[in-house]
Amino acid sequence: SLFMKLSSFLILRSIVALTYALALLLVPAFLLSLYGVAPNPGVNLMSRFLGVELIAVGLLCLNARKFTDPAILRAILTSLLIAEAVGVVVALYGTLSGVFNLLGWSIVLIYGLFSLGYVYFLFIKKPGDF
Repeated sequence: SLFMKLSSFLILRSIVALTYALALLLVPAFLLSLYGVAPNPGVNLMSRFLGVELIAVGLLCLNARKFTDPAILRAILTSLLIAEAVGVVVALYGTLSGVFNLLGWSIVLIYGLFSLGYVYFLFIKKPGDF
């Protein structure tokens, strides 16, 4: 098949989320500096909270890949699509306003591509194909 299976997509999302989670939890100042954000204790702490939430996303995706109930999968994918779409807007704002440097576009791309993936699995791929 040209497109990946849902389980592979969710594993990929999990890897990206957990990688960022670890970086935000363990080395927030370093990660922030890559994106042009000046770290300080408050920003570092909020970044760690983002890391906590990305652990939830990563583990949810890792576990959801085993689910077979279409209603449960649809609820999870819909929730994640909404979150990713909001992420696109926030990342666009951060990048266009100059809070992030050019690397901010990578965040827009990550949220955007995963949003498209959720759209694919929710609206294009046949529901029985989960």
